[in-house]
Amino acid sequence: MILSVSDKWPHNNEKVNRAWAALLLDYGANTRKKVPDQDETPEQIASQDVFSPDYPALFRLFIR
Repeated sequence: MILSVSDKWPHNNEKVNRAWAALLLDYGANTRKKVPDQDETPEQIASQDVFSPDYPALFRLFIR
């Protein structure tokens, strides 16, 4: 979800994504927790140059 709210898809609306980010942060989401059903964290995925957030400020909210 962290990667999704940092990207324009599916809403193409930063305000909507910011609301989702706030909800995720309230529940303790961060870039060091492994993605469900994968062996990587959002931080590891983003560092592989396969992810370039459309809203970098939103992605940085999760870095702890």
